[in-house]
Amino acid sequence: MEGVVGLIMIIGGTVLAVLLLVNVGAAAYNKEKIGLVANQAATYACILPNDATRQPLVATAVDELLSNMGLNPNNTVVDVQDVNIASEVAVKVTVTATIATLLSGNFTSIMPAQLRMSDSALVVKDSWYWGYGVGVLPTGQKFTGPIFNPTGALPNDGLPAYGVSLLGMWKIR
Repeated sequence: MEGVVGLIMIIGGTVLAVLLLVNVGAAAYNKEKIGLVANQAATYACILPNDATRQPLVATAVDELLSNMGLNPNNTVVDVQDVNIASEVAVKVTVTATIATLLSGNFTSIMPAQLRMSDSALVVKDSWYWGYGVGVLPTGQKFTGPIFNPTGALPNDGLPAYGVSLLGMWKIR
């Protein structure tokens, strides 16, 4: 009889250990997903203007990315802020999401039903352009070029710079 009780204890412990191991693996996998979403959101926030529309646009993008990756975007918190790194401006995005664990409803005394995970990503803004624009010539041809920041200042990097208009292209420096 003691052998049967011992066997049942070993089997029960093994099942709980396997369940814990599977949940740890799933949590690590979901943490990687949140890290990828944070990185994509920081890259997206980098090209947006720093005004009141940036936070909701990034939060919407994070919710869509999470749902497309199979995670529930409910109770997701997104924090977007500008930070300085040396003399450069960067955008830091922190994504905090609630992830459900596997089969935790049956074992809530030893395993939480949900995990709250967070990850941050930092992307340095390019100091002299904000994006690319497409120009259309009267002939229907298109050209693409950088959109300079409102100061119009070129970086002091020694690289050549060109101006473009309908009349052609000329070297600025």
